[in-house]
Amino acid sequence: MLRAQQDEADERGWYTEEIHQALKDGGFYRIVQPRMFGGYEFDPVTLVKVVIEIARGHPSSGWCYCLGTSHAMIAGSHFDAETQAELFGPEGDFRAPHRAAPAGKFERVEGGYRVNGTWPYASGAPICTHFMAGSLIHEEGKRPRNIDFIVPRAEIEIIPDWGGDRSFGMRGSGSQSVKLVDVFVPDNTSCRRCCWPCRRGPTARRRGPARQPHVPGRAGRGLSRHLHRHPDRHGLRRHRRIRGHPAPQGHHGRPAEDP
Repeated sequence: MLRAQQDEADERGWYTEEIHQALKDGGFYRIVQPRMFGGYEFDPVTLVKVVIEIARGHPSSGWCYCLGTSHAMIAGSHFDAETQAELFGPEGDFRAPHRAAPAGKFERVEGGYRVNGTWPYASGAPICTHFMAGSLIHEEGKRPRNIDFIVPRAEIEIIPDWGGDRSFGMRGSGSQSVKLVDVFVPDNTSCRRCCWPCRRGPTARRRGPARQPHVPGRAGRGLSRHLHRHPDRHGLRRHRRIRGHPAPQGHHGRPAEDP
């Protein structure tokens, strides 16, 4: 199905409604979603394996699927139980791109923030139920600080600027721009982005920055594109010796200093 509909997906900018419904019916969007909210709560390695197989059929579709699915880990780790219940809803239907690069304008108002701005390259936007993004908060006398937030799809505008002749490569990745105009973001659906954010709620089970799901996602998408071009090379690197040693990671993703 994925290979048969590649051209259509590339022209429209994301995979077809038929493929979307098949992924939804098969539970593929629930792989890393908390179990208490209707997900399977599998580990990221399982998600990467699924991304690789989807992208064998169409690399752009694997990209769109991964960026719309993996951020359930953020929603399930960085917000309290009441907020998670609100985000995942009674049916556990949650998909959200995460445009991490700070953009837009955050204005403090009573009970939350008023947000305006446009976030380009929001891969996964066409299949989303929510939108997740980053911005900067400017406070007098303080350094600007990063913040992540989540809003329902009904609050956003998806700009049709991807797919067909509007993009050069990965035309079916669903990387449209997302625009917010005077959208209210309550305090409970915003989260300060730092290296050791508070883990809240009963489903909080991972540590590290809110951008961490991008790491396995990028690895899976990169490998899947390689295998799409060279299907005979599956497993070629599995038994190859790695030269040197990977650098130990410090708290900020940088090599840790020797003791």
